[in-house]
Amino acid sequence: MKSDPEPDILEKVIQSLSYAGLSGCRTILVMDYFAVGKPRKRRLCGQLSAGRIAAYEQRTEAVLQKFASGSSNINNIEILRLESWHGFALAVKRALQEVQSSLVCVVQ
Repeated sequence: MKSDPEPDILEKVIQSLSYAGLSGCRTILVMDYFAVGKPRKRRLCGQLSAGRIAAYEQRTEAVLQKFASGSSNINNIEILRLESWHGFALAVKRALQEVQSSLVCVVQ
């Protein structure tokens, strides 16, 4: 993992969906889970050092606070925190279980 979620950047990305006419659409923000462990050369392991996880947790809490407190002008966002590591493809699959629409827009 090269970066943690920055609340202001996430807000800007979600706001940019309005340019495509998607501002009124349901928005699901998926937050993956990471376990403490020795990071491997392969990034697809779901394990990070305790320091990296602490930083990730601080940022995820900041994201939750921003969207839950009403300090953001985005009001149609749902946050899905995964309880085990999924990676991108399985996280998308998990989010798709929450929708019934025939079309979705996935932003990574």
